Amino acid sequence: MTNRKEWKLGAASCILGGIENFTPEGFSWYSEAGIKCCELSVWPKHMERLDFIDHPEKLGDIVRNAGVEIHSVHLPYAEGVSLSSPDKARTQASIDIIKTTIRSAAKLRAKVVVMHPSWGYYDEWKSREDLISYGIKNMRIICEYANNFGLKCAAENMRTPGLCNTPEEMIRYLDEIPTLGMCYDLNHSLVKTNEAFLNQLIDSGMRGRIYHIHVSDYDFIDERHWLPGKGVNDWNMIFSKLEELDYNGAFMYEVERTDATCKEIAENYKEIMK
Repeated sequence: MTNRKEWKLGAASCILGGIENFTPEGFSWYSEAGIKCCELSVWPKHMERLDFIDHPEKLGDIVRNAGVEIHSVHLPYAEGVSLSSPDKARTQASIDIIKTTIRSAAKLRAKVVVMHPSWGYYDEWKSREDLISYGIKNMRIICEYANNFGLKCAAENMRTPGLCNTPEEMIRYLDEIPTLGMCYDLNHSLVKTNEAFLNQLIDSGMRGRIYHIHVSDYDFIDERHWLPGKGVNDWNMIFSKLEELDYNGAFMYEVERTDATCKEIAENYKEIMK
């Protein structure tokens, strides 16, 4: 078992409120609050503006000079990007932009890349089984590519109706792609409770397969991305289950700037870790 006290405090870049705050001042909010690491989420439409494809080290220098570690990079998942679409042209374009982002993540010396198993285009779905088959095939390609750069690849559990919105589907992905891990989003479990989801991972022998977590609270009605304590999550139970699953990554908050500041995240972390 791992120990929750070893999980390094982190916050996803959505806490900055937009790429206009991907600046020395913006990332200084992290270090001033005592947040040790971050997850960068850069959408395709922002890549050129940030020179993220050819020179990602420019953004990397901004983050590290502020005293913050880049722990993870969230791979593109919107703007036409989908790993489960039956449209071959869209799938290939998606794989290309995701591979480009992986190369940039490697240059940033990130540890984990996070990807969504599915995104939109529901009218193209032939059946859920077909969708899962497309998704597993294409995610295997991405996972192997990321591993070649020394990056762990984590599939995020989706809110309904996305793929991997149940433990059964997530376990199937993990079984069929042995080097794939999971990014457990504590705000996305809407079919089963987080307790039921985590118990099924334990019962299925998935210890060590959670590579990353997204921390926020919700009301079990929809995703909310609230600060922990505002919703229904039982945090002591969640911590105990994650320890039993040998989780040893970052404690990565994924809350919007409209709901919290970096300082409030750091205060919340101290409170729920008591």
